[in-house]
Amino acid sequence: MNNLKARKQLLSVVISHILAVPAFAAVIGNINCGDTSGLISAINTANTTPDADEINLNVNNQANCVYPLTGLDNNTDGANGLPFITTPITINSNRSAIRRQDGSSDFRIIYVASTGELTLKQLSVERGAATGIGLSSNGGGIFNRGKLTLEDSTVSENTASTYGGGIHNYKSTITLTNSTVSGNMANQGSGIYDENSTVTLTNSMVFSNDANQGGDISNCWQIYHHAY
Repeated sequence: MNNLKARKQLLSVVISHILAVPAFAAVIGNINCGDTSGLISAINTANTTPDADEINLNVNNQANCVYPLTGLDNNTDGANGLPFITTPITINSNRSAIRRQDGSSDFRIIYVASTGELTLKQLSVERGAATGIGLSSNGGGIFNRGKLTLEDSTVSENTASTYGGGIHNYKSTITLTNSTVSGNMANQGSGIYDENSTVTLTNSMVFSNDANQGGDISNCWQIYHHAY
C-alpha cells in the first residue's frame, strides 16, 4: 500500500513538472535582407494562430539592411504598410529597418490590434506617414491598440498629420528598453502621443521630435513609468 501511494505521488510530481514547462515561440520565418514579401507572408501566417511566434529578419547578416514598403497592405484605422498584428509576435531584426519608400503613397508602417502583442528587437521603423481624418491621421510609425515592446530599437523620420508622429498609443501598453524615438513630426505628440495608456521607458530617449504642440511626448490621462 505504501509503495502504491509513493508511486502516485511520484506520478503527480512528474505530471506537474510537465505542465509547468513553458511553451516556446515557433519560428514562422527566417527572412533574408530586403525580402519584404517574405516578411508580409510571415506576419500573415503568424496571425492565423493565437500562439506566440517569432520572425527573424536579415538572417544573411547584411549591412544597412532595409525592408522597403512601396504600397499599403490594409486600411485598419488608416492606411498600413504591413499586415496588422493580432497575435503575440516577436520580430528579431538583426539591425535592420522597415521603411516606407520615398515616392510611395502615405501609410503608417505598423498597426497593432487590441488582441496583438508585438515585440520589436533591434529594428528601426522609418518614414511612415499617417494622413487623412480621424484615426487615419495618427501614428505615423506605429499605431498601438494592444501591447507593444521595443528593445534596442528606433522609431524615426515618421510623420502624422494629427497625433503621434512616431507612435500613437491608444488605450494600451508600451514598453521601451534601450530604444529611441526621434526625428518624427506631428501636430501634437510628435514622438509619442499617449492616450489613456501606460508607457514604461527604461534607458530610452524620446527627443528631437517636432510638433506644433505637445513636444516629444503628449499625455492624455496616461500613466508613465521611467526607469534608468
